[in-house]
Amino acid sequence: MGKRIEVRSKIADARAVSFVKNLASFGHQVSEAEVIDVYTVNKELPVESYSKISALLCNPVTEEAAIDAPTDIESFDWAVEIGYLPGVTDNVAGTVKVEIGELLKIKF
Repeated sequence: MGKRIEVRSKIADARAVSFVKNLASFGHQVSEAEVIDVYTVNKELPVESYSKISALLCNPVTEEAAIDAPTDIESFDWAVEIGYLPGVTDNVAGTVKVEIGELLKIKF
């Protein structure tokens, strides 16, 4: 079974700030937002490989990664999940797949 890797910012994320501003332009009062990037690796790999992959996916200065440890947020009013429709190309996923393959010398 694969693993879930979450990457979240340790500092103010420009995407979250932009999201709050866009909602405000439509008259919605949102005090703050947080963006968490989630990568699902559906390939059986040695346990230490997932640490290497998480290091590849995040900038240790500004971000932190968690493997199979969902982010624990105290309270929130809304959670929005953004994903692609079937048939739509996910360029980030394609790039990450190539990078993981090169990092671990494997094929998907």
